Amino acid sequence: MEKSAPPPAYCPEEPGNEELPAPKEPGGPDPPPPPPPFQAAPAVGFQPLPPPPPYTPSPGSFLQPPLGPRVQGYAALQNESQEGDPAPAQPDYLGLSVFTLLCCCLPLGIAALVYSVKTRECNKHGETFAAQRNSLMARKMNMWALGLGLCLLFIYVPLKIYLIVMQSKSHHYP
Repeated sequence: MEKSAPPPAYCPEEPGNEELPAPKEPGGPDPPPPPPPFQAAPAVGFQPLPPPPPYTPSPGSFLQPPLGPRVQGYAALQNESQEGDPAPAQPDYLGLSVFTLLCCCLPLGIAALVYSVKTRECNKHGETFAAQRNSLMARKMNMWALGLGLCLLFIYVPLKIYLIVMQSKSHHYP
């Protein structure tokens, strides 16, 4: 067998390496014509936007308090009854928050106390929706703090008793 030289590498810059049309199959349809060369779209002139109108605050507008209920990240909702009577105040769990802060779990007690104070402020300003949300969070934090504190208490006391009993058995006085 005779070895043949490998085919030369294709390089379009070299003369004679232009793209050739695909060979036509006998009896087959003609290949589609090549696409037209790329033509850039006509340039359109840049038209800047007109400047915004100048800001002119009304006299004393920055000194007036905002109208409507105070909103803390939520849309304002009217939670008053049809007669105009304010909705009932939500429980703030302030006493339970102080108890869990001092006796059960300090971090959760602090969070519960913060939500209790927020609930009290929202009740004072008549923001029923925010007061409900904060009251629920204060209650949840208090329950978690109380549960965690009781669990730690029920683990700590028997363990401490066990250690005292074991220590007294190991020391025999003659």
